[in-house]
Amino acid sequence: MVLGRMISSTMLRFGHMLCVWATLAVVAQGQGLPSPQESVEAARQVVDWVRAGAVEGSARPFAGACVTIRLDGRVLGRGEVMGEGEDPLAEATRRALQRAASGLPADWDVRSEAARSRLCVCLELPGSLVPLEAKSDAELALGVSPGLDGVAVRMGTRIAARYPLQMLPARENVAMALRSLVAELADDPARGLAEFAELRQAGYTFYRFRTVQMAQLDPRSTPVFLHRGGRVVEMDEIDMARLREMADGLARHLLHRRWPGSEGYGFMGTLDPVTGKTERLFSNPVGQGLGISALCTYIRSPHADRSTVEQARRAVSELVRDLAKIEDGETEPWSDAASGAAVAAALLDAAPYLEGDNETLATLRERCVQRVVGSFDARSGDLAPGVDPDAWGLVSYAMVRLAQTRQGGVRLEQADAAVRAAYRHTPPARLVSHLPWLGWADIEVAGAGPVKGATLLLNTRRQIAEHQLDALSLAPDDRDLSGAVVFAKGSNPLPDWQSIRPLPLLADMLGDERLTGGTLHDGEAGTELGHVLGLLRYARQLCAESADGHMYARADRAAWGVRMSLWDPRMPIEASALTLEAVCRTLAAVETLAGRTDRPAEGAKGAQSP
Repeated sequence: MVLGRMISSTMLRFGHMLCVWATLAVVAQGQGLPSPQESVEAARQVVDWVRAGAVEGSARPFAGACVTIRLDGRVLGRGEVMGEGEDPLAEATRRALQRAASGLPADWDVRSEAARSRLCVCLELPGSLVPLEAKSDAELALGVSPGLDGVAVRMGTRIAARYPLQMLPARENVAMALRSLVAELADDPARGLAEFAELRQAGYTFYRFRTVQMAQLDPRSTPVFLHRGGRVVEMDEIDMARLREMADGLARHLLHRRWPGSEGYGFMGTLDPVTGKTERLFSNPVGQGLGISALCTYIRSPHADRSTVEQARRAVSELVRDLAKIEDGETEPWSDAASGAAVAAALLDAAPYLEGDNETLATLRERCVQRVVGSFDARSGDLAPGVDPDAWGLVSYAMVRLAQTRQGGVRLEQADAAVRAAYRHTPPARLVSHLPWLGWADIEVAGAGPVKGATLLLNTRRQIAEHQLDALSLAPDDRDLSGAVVFAKGSNPLPDWQSIRPLPLLADMLGDERLTGGTLHDGEAGTELGHVLGLLRYARQLCAESADGHMYARADRAAWGVRMSLWDPRMPIEASALTLEAVCRTLAAVETLAGRTDRPAEGAKGAQSP
């Protein structure tokens, strides 16, 4: 209720909600796409054909079709047609069925209706072909929206196409897809390596096209419309109940990402949900540390599901034990400044949940603390030479945490000097790269006093807001990017999970009167809440759910994992960990705001030189 009232009073700029059906109809009209009704009828026809195990009869003619048949998320067969024959829908389904027959498990009876009823269907119907006039790989990507647009190549009367939901799970970019199609048409793999200008002179023509996307989310359901292979999360879904659900889901995802064997691998590496496999057996030390810290934040949250909290408590103790055990091939947690700092902070967070201490854990703690302490030159009061600049935020945060607990001989004034040094050596425009850790360090070292770097933190927050994508300024097809932050100045900047990195700090700043003054109805709190909620909406959009789980081999294992981007389904541990931190801290900030009395806004207090 609290967040619902806040949204109604502060999120008016997000109040523009588009009806999905009406949007599809408008887009279809402008892109030469089949109408929603035609698409629904086509999808039902394909499902019937797959259930029957044969194509019987015909459908209305389309410009092309791509039919994918899956079993438990795994692709059994796919048939794609572009401008071939009189009935592309029937031909694409026929090809998909033929290929699926060879991919079925050995113990399946393809003649069994019960067996076929376990299959799921995905359908894409293309719109008009739009020429791509660019000459270089980079230029070809301009104007092609990943996950929404497919590409095609024509040579004479022959045409080959790659549909967007073929490209998205394979992480195939525009240039890769076009070169592959050239090689296919030429029946020569080397032909696709030629320069695009040379290929144009040889008679190849390149196109992009938009598609209507529909899929069954489970074998018993009717096909639903998709957007970039999933669904669009609307702003009004970001309320207290759903944020609690999001926190629980993210925590369970992290728990599912632990290595199941007896080896001490801790969190597994980046997950590719399309294959159900991880890129490596284990995550790097920074990912391990951030994952442990995020679970500890979740455990402390009063909004967390109690049964999941108990699982997380046990998991944290086991994850720390695994971290202390260096397996063959693993990087030592104290191998560099960033790793040592992330693990040192995680050990401090996990201390209340550890079941006893031992020599191995003591060694881990001692070496990580030494790495952090060695990253600061006490004589000069500056960060030590050779420390990776990307680690400055993490190192300063770990220094503050060590000083607070009087570990490693770190004094509070030394920790404060490390924070000032990180500010001093970082151009203001680059401060966001050190968030949330540098901001956390500044707030922690201040205690109850003024935050010395408040001015720089507030300016950075302002920059983030200025670069945040607004729902009202985005095209309808790009509304799933609303709330993301894009700092890149390239010709075709696209947001990814890195937009989320500052979010845990923004949530803490929101609830801190030194950095966000006033009340919801009087002052800056309401405006800043709007920015945080917008970025949370984008974070929620990146979380895997049932709508995109139809593409995943292990949808249960991928559920709630935060993807690298809306067109790259891989899931790094760091992305899910920082998102969990953000959600838990936002829940706390919302309660703090709700408890403020209505009084004149004072603005951010205590801003000093960093």
